[in-house]
Amino acid sequence: MKKPVVGFIAGRTAPPGKRMGHAGAIISGSSGLAADKIAALNGVGVPVADIPSQVPILLKEKLEAAKKKVAKKAKKKAAVKKTAKKKAKKSVKKAKKAVKKKTAVRKKKKTARRK
Repeated sequence: MKKPVVGFIAGRTAPPGKRMGHAGAIISGSSGLAADKIAALNGVGVPVADIPSQVPILLKEKLEAAKKKVAKKAKKKAAVKKTAKKKAKKSVKKAKKAVKKKTAVRKKKKTARRK
């Protein structure tokens, strides 16, 4: 995923087997626990806030990290472009030099034929 993502899992203190708002939110056995969800999110690089007021802080950190990553990528791309431009200039110079050389050789041959 390329977009910065942060999370918050509500109901960390819910007791096992307790219905929490809708039928799909029942905690059964070891599946559906907040700790499992947090571990899964952290496992894929998504920071999870302990309290809702931490969400903006985590999001700011993620956005700053993403901004640095984009800047680094842009800098690298610019360097590659600059290198390619230099190579192209060298190729053009080399081609012009070769054309000049061929032209000079042709002129010499023409003057040699005239004599």
